[in-house]
Amino acid sequence: MWTKRIKDIIAMLLIGDGALTLIAARNRALLWRFGPEGLRNSASWQAEHPLFMRLEGAVSIGLGVWLAWWQYREPSRS
Repeated sequence: MWTKRIKDIIAMLLIGDGALTLIAARNRALLWRFGPEGLRNSASWQAEHPLFMRLEGAVSIGLGVWLAWWQYREPSRS
């Protein structure tokens, strides 16, 4: 039962994160610009390239939907 719950939470996080990234790609990247230099550089690059961030958001939503579909699909009745 815990495995299904964890998969459900992961799907929920992927879909929600992807939707937020589609809505505000640049602002979300800037929100995470802190910490070590590598993380700051990555966040700055993402803020400068919002199209790639939106693509990442769309892929995230797709993965979340696929995970939810895969988990809740009906077993085949052959």
